[in-house]
Formats: sequence, structure tokens, C-alpha cells
Amino acid sequence: MERYSFLDSALHWAKSYLWVCLLGLLLPATSAAQPARIYRGAARQQGHYALLRESGQPITPFRYERIGLFGDGLVPAMRQGKWGYLDSTGQEVIPFYYDAARSPSGGLVAIKLGQEWGYLDYQGQPRIKPRYEEVGDFAAGLAPARLNQLWGYIDTAGFWIIQPSYRYAYPFRQGLALVSLDGKLGFIRPDGSWAIQPLYDEAYPHHSGLAEVAQGGQWGYLDTAGTVRIPLDLRRTAPFVQAVTVVQATDGWHLMDPQGHRLRSLRYQHCGWPVEGRIRYQQHGSWGYLSVEGAEAVPAAFDQVLDYSEAVAAVKLRGKWGYIDLDGRPIVPLKFEAVRNFSGGIAPAQENGLWGLLKKDGSWLVAPQYEEVIAFQPIPSPQAP
Repeated sequence: MERYSFLDSALHWAKSYLWVCLLGLLLPATSAAQPARIYRGAARQQGHYALLRESGQPITPFRYERIGLFGDGLVPAMRQGKWGYLDSTGQEVIPFYYDAARSPSGGLVAIKLGQEWGYLDYQGQPRIKPRYEEVGDFAAGLAPARLNQLWGYIDTAGFWIIQPSYRYAYPFRQGLALVSLDGKLGFIRPDGSWAIQPLYDEAYPHHSGLAEVAQGGQWGYLDTAGTVRIPLDLRRTAPFVQAVTVVQATDGWHLMDPQGHRLRSLRYQHCGWPVEGRIRYQQHGSWGYLSVEGAEAVPAAFDQVLDYSEAVAAVKLRGKWGYIDLDGRPIVPLKFEAVRNFSGGIAPAQENGLWGLLKKDGSWLVAPQYEEVIAFQPIPSPQAP
């Protein structure tokens, strides 16, 4: 898990996206109607990528050196050394003209020309002229931007709303933004005032009203007012989901509620955090899964495991990967060299050095033929109301 003690353009934004995706997996499903979604992936042949549809068939030619992550139905891609954007149908909707590009957010896309970053709208029209050394994602109408080695916040017209004064700055989340000043981290409001003074060595943004923060290597939790809700005496923390998380204290791992009550001690070498009602744990060098109540749901019998996704987990034993259900029953034999998680009922798997796409019954949707397959992403359907 990344701790926000620094900002690096490529590393930070990639890890931030993964963190948000993981939080999405952790959140329980609701009964409310969900918008229609489609799934898109990417595969590589002869060193070039193509966009894939749910059937596993290419939507585009294999002509892109890189394909990024979707946001709001658009995905950045690089062709002949320049970046542009594709939509979910594979159409090139923003020309391949830019030196770098990021996934869309907040109605705008961040692009780089030479050494300067600016923004376009989703039709490719310029909205903020490239002039910044680095930029971040828009949230609540504001985005972090760096000029003269200092970070501040701009609005969608490019005007400074919070003047550059921070060593690092991060997008707003739950009404607050994490910033670094004089080597310490704190949280500011959209008007630039301090909501939580910069007192911390490391921190995470708020999730479910609580932020993980650290001083001197000891972690705890703050609310949005900066009140310490769980004392900073923990070695490791994780976001709260389904009213529980897993923390590591000096005496080992524990299930904890948002009030700081230790619900159950977990006497294992290592524990993950709750994902789809299961928690990875390691005992005597082998891995298994616990329920969110701390009971052993799947015995520790595997050499390596991934978190559950769509009620299925990838597990490795004696050098081969396969998949099990929530109770540990095998659903896809352990015979693959490498695998990735299921998304939209599809999972990339490698056999004899080539990647294909598996269905949950273990049959091939697309037989191994690619040099690489990037896991599929859910995106809103273009036909969704």
C-alpha cells in the first residue's frame, strides 16, 4: 500500500489509480440500480497493443506502443511516440499529438507538450494552455498544479484558486486535500485554509470519514476535523470497509472497528485487508483466506494468492496458478504460468508463454495468442442513459 510521503508523476498517479480501484472492490454492493457497463482490455502482439472488447477480439489494429487506463469512457494511448485518446469503440477522438497524457477526470484530460502540462476537454479542444511543470486530476472543480517547484490548485479555467506554496499536493477527496509543507503532511479545504495542520510524516486521504496518518512510524486515524479517532500506536493500517479493517500492532494483527475496538486477534505472519468479504493471511509460509469475522475460510495451503475479485481468487501452488471460489473449492485447475483477476467474467491467463482470456468455467474465451493482456476495466456503456 502506498503511503503519501512523496509525489512522482508516473509512480504516484499509477498507484493512486490502483488504490481507488481497490477501494471500489472493497465497498459492498448496493441494491440501487447500477448504470449499464461494458468492459475493455488491451493485448500486445509484435510489440504493439490493441484495444479489446468483452469477446476478447480486437477493436483496433495492433498499432499502439502503450495503452493507459480508461476514465469517463476515454483512454490515453501512444502511437508513433505521441499520445492521444481513444473512446470505447476504438475511435481516435483526440489526435495523437502530445508528449504525455493522463486518464480523464472531472471533464478534462491532462496533456503534455514539451515540458509543460495543460488540459483539453473531452472533444480535444484546449481549455487550459500548457504552462505547468506537473498537474493532477480535477475533483470538485480543482486540480493540483506545480509551477516553479511549488504546488497549488487551479480551477477549470486555469486560474490559481490556491496559490503555489506546497512541496506536494494531491487531488481533493471527501472535501479535503492532502498537502505537504515543510516536510510534514496536513489537509486543506477548497479555500486553502487548514482543516488539519501539517503535523504528520505520512498520510492517506480520508475514506469513510477517516484518514490514516503516521508520526514517527506509528499509524492511527483522524476524522475530517482532525480529531484523533484511533491513537497513533499501530504499525500498519488500512481503510475501513464494511465497518472493519485489519491493522498491525506491536502484538500482531487485529480486526478493528472504526471506534478502535479490537474485534479479534489474528495470530498469523501476515494479513491483507478485507476484499469481497475475505482477508488474505499467511501462516508457516503458506497463504489462505479469512472471513471478515476472522474465521479461517480457506486453509493456508497455497504458495501465493491474490485478493478476491467477482467471488473468485487466483491462487498459486507448486509454480502453477488457478482459481478458487469463496469457500476454497477449485473452479479452474492450477495449470497456468501466470494469471490476473477476473473482471467482467474474463481473466487473462498465460500458458506456454502466451496470454489468452479465460471464462469462469475454465474454458478459453480466447486461446493463448498474445504477448501480454491487460486486465479488463469496467466503463459506462455509451448507450447508458
